[in-house]
Amino acid sequence: MPNIVTNLTAVDSELEEEAFQTIMKFMMDLMTKDKQHELLVEKLCQYFESASTDRQFKDLAFCLSLMNFSEKALRKVKQKISL
Repeated sequence: MPNIVTNLTAVDSELEEEAFQTIMKFMMDLMTKDKQHELLVEKLCQYFESASTDRQFKDLAFCLSLMNFSEKALRKVKQKISL
């Protein structure tokens, strides 16, 4: 899943925003385990550090908005953004 997000949010990706959101909603519905969510949250936070365009930030934020956060995943987000 992290590789899919990386490719879909790449600077040279020509995927329209609506198509990206549709794909991500479908993909997130396939994730059923808390561990999967925790790992993806960690990767998404790492991707924020290397994002270089507004569109990348927006797409990554959209992915995070689709997540069901466990307490552990929420701690990971807090840890990553607390610099």
